[in-house]
Amino acid sequence: MSIHFYKKGDVGHALFKLSDDDCELLADSIFELKAKTGIFLDPNGTVAIYPDNIRLFCSIIRSRFPAGSRGKEAALIDGILQQLQQLYELDVIIQAAGD
Repeated sequence: MSIHFYKKGDVGHALFKLSDDDCELLADSIFELKAKTGIFLDPNGTVAIYPDNIRLFCSIIRSRFPAGSRGKEAALIDGILQQLQQLYELDVIIQAAGD
């Protein structure tokens, strides 16, 4: 199941989406975010994410997928990190909602 990211209160316009494959690739990063913050990006639920948590999630992804060792997933990881960075720069509460 995928996860859609919206500005909190504006679920009519998705800003970004993690596909099923993205969620599978990032599963360990998603669970690490939960362990560190209590925030679980659940493909079956909805959660609010603050800018600092988005920044932390980016940091977790970077630590799990160092730039020189991303292999065939390099473009995918780079794209996800770019999208998350754009969400962080909005400096608003983001709502993550599963399908």
